[in-house]
Order: sequence, then C-alpha cells, then structure tokens
Amino acid sequence: MDAILIYIAVYLILSFILFIADQAAGAEQKKAVPYALLLVAVVLSLLAGFRDFSVGTDTAMYANRFTTISGMSDFLQAIELYGDEPGYLLSNYLIGRFTGNPHVYFFILALVTHSFVIKALYDHRAKINMTFGFLVYLLVFYQLSFNYLRQCVAMAIFFYALKYFPGKKLRKILLWTTAATAFHYSGVTLILLYALYRLFTSKYKRIGYVLVYGGLMVFFIYFKEILVFVMHLVPPLNKPKYLLYIQGAAGYTIGYLSLMIKAPIALFLMLFHKELEKRNPFNLFLVQMVLLDLVFSQIGQIAPQSHRISLYAEYAKMLVIPQFTAIFRHKAYRWAVWGLTMLYLIAFWYIFFIYKNYNHTYPFIFSLTY
Repeated sequence: MDAILIYIAVYLILSFILFIADQAAGAEQKKAVPYALLLVAVVLSLLAGFRDFSVGTDTAMYANRFTTISGMSDFLQAIELYGDEPGYLLSNYLIGRFTGNPHVYFFILALVTHSFVIKALYDHRAKINMTFGFLVYLLVFYQLSFNYLRQCVAMAIFFYALKYFPGKKLRKILLWTTAATAFHYSGVTLILLYALYRLFTSKYKRIGYVLVYGGLMVFFIYFKEILVFVMHLVPPLNKPKYLLYIQGAAGYTIGYLSLMIKAPIALFLMLFHKELEKRNPFNLFLVQMVLLDLVFSQIGQIAPQSHRISLYAEYAKMLVIPQFTAIFRHKAYRWAVWGLTMLYLIAFWYIFFIYKNYNHTYPFIFSLTY
C-alpha cells in the first residue's frame, strides 16, 4: 500500500502545483510559471533517477549499457558495440564524460522527456485544461518512461512538435522528426502522421480516409509479408532484434483488455467529434489519432512489439480528453463527465500499472546504489 501512496502523493502534489501555475499564467505572477513548470519536471525526473534498477523491465539493462559506454574513450566504440540510435548512444557517451552513475543518466533523460511534455501542454493551454492534460500523462504514460527510455524521449519530442501541424511548418516537422528518430527509430512516426494530417485536411480527405483505413485492413491481413519485405528493403531494420515485430504473426486473437480499455474513449469521440471540431478544427485530426491507436493496438496482438507504434497516436488523448467537459453547457453534465473521466483514468492506471504491473514499475523502490 505504501508503494501506491508514493505515486499517488507525487501525482496529487505536482498536479496541484501545475494547477496553480496554470492559474498564474494569465495573472501578474506569470513570471513564476516557468519555475513552477521546471519544478514539476524535476520532481518527476528525481523519481526516475532515484529508482531501484528493478523498477522498470529494462532498467537494469539500460544501467549496464550506460556503465559500459561511460567507460569508453571513443564514441565509435558504442556504435560498433550496440548499433542503436545515435542520439541515444551519444547521450550515454556525453553524460558518461562527467559521471558513471546510471541514476544521474536516468534523471537527465527523464528531465528531457518530461520537460518536452509539460512545455507542450503549456503551449496548448488556450485550448485545453493543462492540469487535466497533465493528469492524463501521469495516469496513462508517465510510468512507461521507467521502461521505454528511448521511445519516451522520441514520443515527448513528437508531442511537442504537434503544435506545428496546423501551421504546416514542414521544416520544423522534419527537424523534430530527426531529433525524435535519433533516440528511437519509431520517431519517424512524426513525419508519417504529419503526412496523414495534410491528407485528412485536404480536399481529398474522404478519399484519404478510404485509402488509409482500407490500407490498414490490407496491412492487418498481410502484416508478416509486408514487414519482412520492409526489413529486407531497409538494411538498418534487418536485425535479429526486429524479428520480434513479426513474432506470432501467423495467428491473431483479439486483445480484449486493450479493446475494453480503449473503446470507451474512441466511442465518445466518434459521438462528439463534431462538437470538438467546432472548438478547434485540429481536434478532428486528434480524434483520428485516437482511432488509429485503437487499430494499431490490435495489430499489436499479431506482433507483441508493434503496440509501441500506437503509443504515438495515443498521446493525442492528452489534448482531447481535457476537452470532454467543454462539450456540454450545463454545469451538472460537465461535472458528471469530469467525474466519469477521472474514474476511467484511475481505473486505467490501476489495472495496467498496479494490478497487471505492466513494465514492472510497481512497487516503487528508492535506491541510489549502482
């Protein structure tokens, strides 16, 4: 029980600080807002840095890899030994010039991740309730960062770069795609989703819907054959570790738990997408992202690793869920929707991160030994 209270206490305190910062953003105290946002990011990162290496499925592996790279005199050695994304390896090497302590590395990488997310939420505060968006992040995504270190950096960059979609700023999208891909190759999802955004907001959007969702059905049916072809076409992907993406592709079973958890949000968005679009035209694309998350999470039943692709699309929930209450005029309805949404988010967090203990982030154990 004490381990749960650690998460609950941190989440409540930081949400309160962010709420105060959100209120102060439009007042005379707005100069203090950046410090409050930084404080929130630092505390979240300290939790990541002070964790035992048993917290997070791959934490011990990342710690050992950092220790190895920090002892190298040449960065090229790290590339030759591991062959992972250059940005990720470079972060190990550069931080390793100053310390060989993995806890420091985890703290710095977490600080980068959470800073991008919090800054993105702050940038969207005119359209959403920033504190509500932050709660979505804490209850749905935060504990993933204890395990998916590389991808969470890439996803945080992706989330920050979403603000450039409506302005169709291709150069900035390409810049941030490069930065995200440097930490995890899945970061290329940024430019792919931007291409979808351009298609879905063009005069050919109806044709685009047919092509995209029809193409996904074909991809779903011939998943293994398509992925094998791509792996042979792109040499960096033709490695044993990427064979995990086609594991079990011969048989498919519905991911009932994932479907039950994700379907209510998708259904709500399909029912009220017009109201959301009236608030902000960009919301219509965010709705499409949530639907894509639902589809790709089911493809994850074929290939256990491919659910990571759906996580990028799922990040849209941080921007659409906080707008649920704004759809309704009556205060009673707003409170009811807020209460039901919070119950949903808490249930999601408890089922996945406590009861099922996905990514092995529970119980939380403090440690500074290495």
